[in-house]
Amino acid sequence: MVSESGISFEDFVSCDDGVMTAGTLSEDEIIDSVAQKNDINDLRYIEDVNSTCAPWVSIKEARTALNTLRNFIEQTSNSEEEFSALYRLDNAIDREQPNYLKQKKITDFF
Repeated sequence: MVSESGISFEDFVSCDDGVMTAGTLSEDEIIDSVAQKNDINDLRYIEDVNSTCAPWVSIKEARTALNTLRNFIEQTSNSEEEFSALYRLDNAIDREQPNYLKQKKITDFF
C-alpha cells in the first residue's frame, strides 16, 4: 500500500519525527497551567452542583402529590401493602411540620 501511494516506508515511519512530545516548562508556565486547570475544575464543580439540585418542594406540595397518588391507588388497586406505604409517607410529611414535635399544653385542648 505504501508503494502504490508513492510514499516510501522511511517517509511514512518518520513523518512525525519533528513533533514535540516533551518539553521543559518554566516555573511561571507551570503555575499558569495549574491555575487554569483549577479554574476549569471549579467551574465544572459549580455546574455539577447547580445541575444536580432538585427544586425545593413545600409541605403543601408534598401533601397534594400524596393525595393525588392516594386517589390513583384507590382507583387502581386495593392492596393493603400500598395503603400502608401511603400511610408511612403521610407520617413522614407530618414529621416535617414545624410544630409536629412541639409539646402541647393542656390548655391547648380547651
